[in-house]
Amino acid sequence: MCAVPRRARVRIDRRGRRVHLGGAEVELTPEEFGLFAFLAEKPGGVHPRAPQGPGRPGKRGRMGLLSGMMGNASKLDPRAAAQEFGRLLAQGEPVHAAYQLLRDSFLFTDRRLIMVDKQGVTGKKVEYHSVPYKAITQFSVETAGHFDLDAELKIWVSSSDVPICKQFGKGVDVYEVQALLATFVAR
Repeated sequence: MCAVPRRARVRIDRRGRRVHLGGAEVELTPEEFGLFAFLAEKPGGVHPRAPQGPGRPGKRGRMGLLSGMMGNASKLDPRAAAQEFGRLLAQGEPVHAAYQLLRDSFLFTDRRLIMVDKQGVTGKKVEYHSVPYKAITQFSVETAGHFDLDAELKIWVSSSDVPICKQFGKGVDVYEVQALLATFVAR
């Protein structure tokens, strides 16, 4: 293992699942990337083993180490998400469901899907990607199996051939996600 220079610039590309150190890409396995990105969320901090949420200590449904490493999303309280991301919402635009993936979030409103991508080690740089439901051409939901512990959501947008992919942990009802998309996309 090599020492990282103290002033080396680290850039984490969560969408592309890549890490750059001082401009050079660092080759990581998916598991290594998951662990690195999860630990970079709170450098030097303590990360819980188990998820925290309503009725459990901690704040806003933070996920545990294993779920974070695997890249699985966990459900957030829609009211808390609406309060946290209220500046992104149009007047009268309610949040129907919200999920968290490491530091990133995605919200289903009655008008669009909002993806919040916190970038870099500190997460101070944030991209807010808004996809109106009318731009979604198709979507699929894959349920979890006995050996495959996560469910997956794929959304195709009219401007891209590559789907937006999100993975959900075992505790998330993917049928709820499917019903939300069916309701809003089929309008």
